[in-house]
Amino acid sequence: MQVAAFLPQGINEDALTDLFPDIPNIRSVVDTLCRLSLMYRKLGVYTLLSPIRMHISGTHQGRDIPSVDLTHVRQYYYTRLADISYRDDGGAWIGTEDVNLERLIAHDLSRTSRNDMAAVCHGCYHFILQLCLHKQRPVSLHSVILDLPGSNRSTKLSRFLKAVPRPRPGPVPLYGKADCVFALGLLAGYLGDVTGSIDLYAAAKQLFLLHRGHHMVALCTENMASQYIYLGKIADAETTLQEALKIRRKYQVLNSSNKAAISLHTGDAMMCKGRLREALVLLASAWEYFECNGDSTNGLSWAMWLRGEVELSSGNCLAARQHFEARLSLHTRMNDDVGQSSSLVDLSTVEVAEGNIGKAHKLLQDAFMLAKGGQSTHDACVALWHRAALASDEGNFDFARDLLRRLHTELAKFRGRSNIAIPIAAYISARNELFAQDYKAARDLFSSAVEYCHEHSLLRFQARSTRALGEISLLENDITGAEFWFAKTTTLCDNMGIHPNFLYIEGGYCKLRECHGGWKLFLEGRLRSSAPRSVTVDVIPR
Repeated sequence: MQVAAFLPQGINEDALTDLFPDIPNIRSVVDTLCRLSLMYRKLGVYTLLSPIRMHISGTHQGRDIPSVDLTHVRQYYYTRLADISYRDDGGAWIGTEDVNLERLIAHDLSRTSRNDMAAVCHGCYHFILQLCLHKQRPVSLHSVILDLPGSNRSTKLSRFLKAVPRPRPGPVPLYGKADCVFALGLLAGYLGDVTGSIDLYAAAKQLFLLHRGHHMVALCTENMASQYIYLGKIADAETTLQEALKIRRKYQVLNSSNKAAISLHTGDAMMCKGRLREALVLLASAWEYFECNGDSTNGLSWAMWLRGEVELSSGNCLAARQHFEARLSLHTRMNDDVGQSSSLVDLSTVEVAEGNIGKAHKLLQDAFMLAKGGQSTHDACVALWHRAALASDEGNFDFARDLLRRLHTELAKFRGRSNIAIPIAAYISARNELFAQDYKAARDLFSSAVEYCHEHSLLRFQARSTRALGEISLLENDITGAEFWFAKTTTLCDNMGIHPNFLYIEGGYCKLRECHGGWKLFLEGRLRSSAPRSVTVDVIPR
């Protein structure tokens, strides 16, 4: 009963003999407890009613099960974690016992001796990676991980973890604090917490430097570059990629796989700068490497997505569709709901480009349902904001508002955690009101979007929101105000490291209408000469 009180999700009946190997008649014992109403069974799980749980755990006395023997609980869970890898679908069971694992890991990280910490970190590292794959959700492990000592070189395992598999040997501890912080960075990225992800990669990078783990130092640096690109900080991404390449060459940790990954990052940055032909060459070589070397997950999927994005930006819808459909097939074979959701969103952009609006709506609705099934709130938000933007393009402003209300309901699930969907939602809401010609509401929302984007370091949408404020000023006959906002937009583009002409090189859902032509006139130096004193949406030169 102490074990059942410790595990929030209860005890899986299939694990009874593993968790209690010293009790030969464990099933009859549990059945007796159920008959006495001290425990109960539901959907194959044995657990306790809350009053009994509180009494057993001692929480009514301010204690937290100090005497419970977790030896076999650790052996069961840590052994299962050791038997799976990041790409192995065998980790799907974590989706039903994730809270139990998080409770155990948090308990052990805060109480384990230094000698045993490597084994606990080993389990923690794999647990977070499996959450990335099977159940993308926030965890409460940040503080306990970051409070660990910076070095966790293990010498021997005490009786505390005597039955748990040891981490693989190596010149440095492979599964220590640095690995756990790195995994937290990956999870933050999956959840859309881009700035948090960058901070965690930076912290992991410093920890790996302490252990001379130069490959992981470079990998942290490359992942930071990828997140910079997402934020629109293209110049920072390019500088960071050069640093990663320099580290790999200096310490001879550069192989074909690393080169292919760096090519993907670099191709992504080139696309944002409008250098589409160069991007395609790099992405094609990276795709060929991952395809030939049997990479069936991250690298290949990423290469397919980027090639599709570049082709779509080039106006080649047929090639874009082929890459996105190949990516969808890849994630379908993997039974990866979240990957399928992302692929359907990509395909919807092709349908929009080809004028198939009905098909695009259907794909986005399917993407939303898959994301919900895969328990990815961030990807559900992505599907909703794309669909809301599409409704705005159609002039269906009320439907767009309804979708945006659903989007904010999803965003509430982040419970105050930083998420890139928040400023994007503000931008999409403002864009909808601009198209509906409610300029006061649009101005207020774009101003909020600018603040949100600044807070989240999201330069890409900060620049787009600032440009939109210039268009609103022009629509209200304020040419001086329009010039002010357009000049600020130009400065933001310089900070991003892109030419202003490529502010919308990707992201069809974020563009304004052709009738909002002030930005183009400003870039051509013709804003004052082309705009009459009385400016309306109908007479702005295209």
